[in-house]
Amino acid sequence: MALISRSGINRQFWLPSGTSLIDGVRWLTRLRWLAIAGVLIALGVGVHFLKLPLFWQGILGVALGLTLLNLIYWAILRTRFAGREKEEGAITSANFFAHFQISLDLILLTLLLYFAGGVFNPFRFFYIFHIIIASILLKRRDCFLQAGFAVILFVGLIFLSYSAHFNHFPLYRDFDLYTLLKWDQVLIRFVAFAVTLFVAAFLSSSIMERLREKEERLADAYQEVVKREKIKSDFARTVAHELRSPMSAIMNFIHAVRLSEKDKLSDKSQEFLERALTRGQGLIDLIRDLLDLSRLEAAEPPKLEELEEVDLIAELELILSVEKTSGDAKGVAVYFNHPPLLPRIRYSRAAIQQIFSNLISNAFRYTPAGGVIRVEVTREDHQVKCRVSDTGIGIPKEALSQIFSEFYRAPNAKQFSPIGTGLGLSITKALINRYGGEIKVESETGKGTTFTVIFDLEPKFPAHQTN
Repeated sequence: MALISRSGINRQFWLPSGTSLIDGVRWLTRLRWLAIAGVLIALGVGVHFLKLPLFWQGILGVALGLTLLNLIYWAILRTRFAGREKEEGAITSANFFAHFQISLDLILLTLLLYFAGGVFNPFRFFYIFHIIIASILLKRRDCFLQAGFAVILFVGLIFLSYSAHFNHFPLYRDFDLYTLLKWDQVLIRFVAFAVTLFVAAFLSSSIMERLREKEERLADAYQEVVKREKIKSDFARTVAHELRSPMSAIMNFIHAVRLSEKDKLSDKSQEFLERALTRGQGLIDLIRDLLDLSRLEAAEPPKLEELEEVDLIAELELILSVEKTSGDAKGVAVYFNHPPLLPRIRYSRAAIQQIFSNLISNAFRYTPAGGVIRVEVTREDHQVKCRVSDTGIGIPKEALSQIFSEFYRAPNAKQFSPIGTGLGLSITKALINRYGGEIKVESETGKGTTFTVIFDLEPKFPAHQTN
């Protein structure tokens, strides 16, 4: 049986997707520090405030022993299990390690109870917590084995509490242990304890099993979605690639006809050719965006050594000089504010150019005649923020949540400029996310839009892209 399925579920040791058994053991080790702190606090309160006749030396000894053991567990996890979350041998060892820790915890809990009143300690049902932990980390059968072991230890606790051969440590002074309960009453307590423990094991393991089954189905469904998305992406990339060359040839033919037959064509024919060129250019833009998007989806995670030192100010000046020609015709004013000295950022130059070409060209496209476009760059601590603002048509409030979705265009954008692919902003966001950046948008219909792009001077890739 494979230990790690394609859906990421640890089927043999029944852990949630994305969580290894080794991670679970680490969690148990961290949880144990809280238990140690709880024992020490309870000991202090019992001795100094409640004035209980506790055998504090024994309780303190158990707490120190548990501390030492937890340090050893921590060292073993750091040395033997680090980076081996999916190795078969490591998972088998971690299963034994989890069993060992839970069993030893049950033994130490029994000693704590013995030194603090024995079977009459009101915290005797703390055994249940270990059974719940076993149901989270281990298989159902192993959970019941731990419950059985806890019941055996409780029998031992009863023996220690009533045997004349061992010292007794009552919780209260003048506590007559032998006359407080008869053996039939002790038996009833034992049966109640054992039933409670096994019921807890059954309920907790059943709940965990059902949760894992649902999670497994969800993980399998997710894998199917990923598979379908890959097929869709591959198909779109293939179709776009096959369409690009013939579409470019068609556009060249139309240009050639316009130039060579210019004097012979009627005004109506010229108008038809102009429409064909406009529609053809729109289709070429769509093909280009589809190829960009599919390349992004199929690309390997970025590596630090592939990045370059980019002069953001110079790149923005170049993009503005290119896009400004379309704004001059409409009388759109452009303002570019930036600090005199700005450190270079480690980024992909091509990504920077595409991100701001999309944002700035959109600003020019959706800003009416006489409007204003502002590009502002600021530095805040270890980040660089670039704002692209316009006084254009704005984005409706109900459309803001979808503005970065593929093929989406706001209704007012379609009315203002019918030509558009609806992929520019989704590509922009994908490029920014790819390198660990962030993009925000603020807008109000009829008053304009502001996009804010935030870069770290040293890129911090998302966790799933770390190399």
